[in-house]
Amino acid sequence: MTQYIKFAATVYLILAVLILVTGITGCDKLPMTRKQNVDTITITWIKETPKSCGNAPGHINACATNNADFTQCTIRMPEDSPDWIVAEEFKHCFGWVH
Repeated sequence: MTQYIKFAATVYLILAVLILVTGITGCDKLPMTRKQNVDTITITWIKETPKSCGNAPGHINACATNNADFTQCTIRMPEDSPDWIVAEEFKHCFGWVH
């Protein structure tokens, strides 16, 4: 039983480190490149905390998704989000990706 507890503690420690590295830092620490030049886009803001955001790690605060031709973007984030999160998600809407 003691070995099982030590193993479980090790697994939880590893998970905690992974969450700290990917979950808390989020996409704001990842470099961005411009995938698409977007001049005009319709943005829908759903004022909720997203449960997930594709396969990208760390999207616990907000998420922006575009349609294929970058004419529509949906942002999911709480209304009281900090300015840096709002700016990050709007940048995604205008063609910037990680």
